[in-house]
Amino acid sequence: VARMAGDVATPTRCARLAVERWTPHLTGGALPQGAAPGADSESVGLTAPLAWAVSMSLAQPSSGPATDMWRLLYSSAEQGLSLNRFKHHVVGYAGPTLLVVREGSGVVRAALVDEPWKASEAGRFFGGTGCALMTLSPRFHAYPPSGSAHHCASLVAPVQAILGGAAAARVAGAPGESSRAEYVAFGGPRDTYRWQVSEDLAVSKWRRNDDTYASDLSRLMKAGEEVPEVEQARVAAVELWGLGGETADAALVTAKLAMERGRARAGKVNRAAFGESWQDTPDKMIMELGGHNFYSTAIGPPPVRDDAGDAGNSARNAGSGPVGEATQG
Repeated sequence: VARMAGDVATPTRCARLAVERWTPHLTGGALPQGAAPGADSESVGLTAPLAWAVSMSLAQPSSGPATDMWRLLYSSAEQGLSLNRFKHHVVGYAGPTLLVVREGSGVVRAALVDEPWKASEAGRFFGGTGCALMTLSPRFHAYPPSGSAHHCASLVAPVQAILGGAAAARVAGAPGESSRAEYVAFGGPRDTYRWQVSEDLAVSKWRRNDDTYASDLSRLMKAGEEVPEVEQARVAAVELWGLGGETADAALVTAKLAMERGRARAGKVNRAAFGESWQDTPDKMIMELGGHNFYSTAIGPPPVRDDAGDAGNSARNAGSGPVGEATQG
C-alpha cells in the first residue's frame, strides 16, 4: 500500500496519511432513505488497499470528519451495462464519486470526480482540481490534473433528449447519428479525450496523454515499455462509488423525487401554450373518423333545447307547409 501511495502523494505526506487516514468501507446496493449502511461489498476491481490509496487523492472536507463509507451507486453486474441506468443512479448525487471500469483484458481503470455529475452536450466539461484518473490494475498509478486545461469530466447525453428528432440535428449542425452519441469522457479536448467509455458503456478507449491530466509516458519509455497512442478494449464491468456520505445520499433521493415530479408534469401537455386549439388536434379528427359528431369546438353532448323556445318556433312556423294548413282547417 505504501508503494502504491507513493504515486499519489509525497513520502512525507504518505507517512502522515498512513497514520491518520482511515480505510474506506465499501458498501453495496441502493440505500432507502434513512436506512443504515449494509455489509461490505465485493467490488469488481476496487480492493481495500486500492481504496485506501485512492482515498489519499481525496481533499479533506473543510469541516467535519471525512466519510469512510463508500456506497455503490451503480453496478453493471446488477443493473447491466447501460448509460441510461448509469445516469439514473448518479445524476443528483451531491458528492465526489469514483468510476471503476474493468476491461476484458483485465486492466482496471478509474476516474475520481470531485463534483456532481452533469449531463450535457459534447464539448462541455465539469470537475475541478480534485479530479484524477487512475490505473488500478495491473499496476496502480494516478494521473492528477496537470493544470494546463480544465477538461476534467464530461457526461454527454443525446441532443434529441432535449430538442427531439430532426430539429436537434439542425441545431447541433451535425448528422443525426453523431448528435445521438452518449458517452462518459475525461480529459480533452473533444474528440481526443484521454479516456472515453462509449457505446452504452461497452467500449473503453484510453490515450496515452492529453491536455488536462498528467502522463507517465516518459517513465514508461525509460523503462523500455511500449506505449501505444490509443488503447481500445471491450468493457467487462462498470461500477460507480459514491464517496459523499449521508448528505450526498439525501441529495440524490431529493433529486430523484424532483425528477419524478418533473416527468409527471411533462405528461400533461398544455396545447394552448403551443397555439393549438381542440379544433386543430388529431384527436378530434380521429374521433370524427370513428363516427363521433361534434356540436361545438368543445367535446360534449349537444346543447339542451329550451321548451319555451321550441313552442315559439312552432308558432312562427304555423301556416307554412302541410302541418300549418291542417291546423288552420
